[in-house]
Amino acid sequence: MKEALLGSNISAGSGFEEGTSCSADSETSFDKAELQHVERSAWVVTGEYALAALLAITFMYILAFSHTSHTQFSAGNQHTKHWWKARHDVPGWAEQHQQYVAEAIAASQSSAFQLDFYGDAVVEAWRGTQHGEPHSRCQDAPDIFHAHFGREFESHAWGVAGDAAQHLMWRLRHGEGLASEGPQLAVLMVGSTDLTYASFKDDEHIDNVANTTANRIHAVAEYLSDLRPQSQVLLVGLLPRGDLTLSSDQHLAQPSKFTPAIASINSDLQQLAASRQDMRFVNCGQDFTYQGETGRIHAALMPDGVNLNAAGMEQLASCLDPVVHVSNLFSYAVTLNPKPLFRKAVSGALLHLDRCTKHAWRPLQVLGVQNSLLSVQCRSKAA
Repeated sequence: MKEALLGSNISAGSGFEEGTSCSADSETSFDKAELQHVERSAWVVTGEYALAALLAITFMYILAFSHTSHTQFSAGNQHTKHWWKARHDVPGWAEQHQQYVAEAIAASQSSAFQLDFYGDAVVEAWRGTQHGEPHSRCQDAPDIFHAHFGREFESHAWGVAGDAAQHLMWRLRHGEGLASEGPQLAVLMVGSTDLTYASFKDDEHIDNVANTTANRIHAVAEYLSDLRPQSQVLLVGLLPRGDLTLSSDQHLAQPSKFTPAIASINSDLQQLAASRQDMRFVNCGQDFTYQGETGRIHAALMPDGVNLNAAGMEQLASCLDPVVHVSNLFSYAVTLNPKPLFRKAVSGALLHLDRCTKHAWRPLQVLGVQNSLLSVQCRSKAA
């Protein structure tokens, strides 16, 4: 009996122990499953956060790129990023630019009224040079420049032969264009070389680039205006051009293959100036042609139909002289009263004065400035 009971107890004990052992294994299996579930959940959550972060970064990148693209291209093709370029085809171009930067910095420290000419070969000719070197064709030009523009103003000629609008804009953005709060007048003469480069491709391309050239000149003018809010920008129309590919007795004939593009650009510049109180336009082209059986460029002023000689530079200066003085009156008057209403009144008065800005007339003086009224009197140069 004892053995039987003992056996029963042992069996019962064995059964109990086995039952206890099975229960522990179940708990262990449950803990492992729960741990694996937690681990899987952690990975899922981590993956979700990582995916969300990746999507956020992608969205921010797309948004930033879209904003940059809009900023660069929304204003039109003329404002496409880096349409302005430096030149590498002419030795010494970079050195000439650095010289102009140094001159611009020195000029910015002066309190005198600044008259700054920007452009291509015609503007550089005022210095008596071509690509920074003295040139016989323009050896008398510095004296002409000083006689017309150097006596009453602190005048500078910052031009480079062969520069197109894109090259001038690059120069301005890299040190030649300096901000100023004082009265200044910037005279802009550029665009003819753009047509020259277009003609290297074919004659049809000349007309195709007219709109682009006008837009780029607009951009240069607006850039100068933004730099100098109290100043004027004088847009000088492109002069007529001959065709050097024709024979010597035909290369001065007008109209030439450049004529339609020149007319289109000048019309655009005139419209721009008419829409702005801080810009003016002058077209001196009529002084360089005469009418016969067919129109021709004056050989005495522009022998090759492209470049001005000393007589041509004198003729150009005589055309610009009165307009420069009128624009100077505007810049000076606005410094006395910069209110928009006054600017509008002065602008209107000076538009009235255009009839005085012919070769026989020039402004004498500002007789009075009171509130929004400006009286200007003109008299004959001969008087």
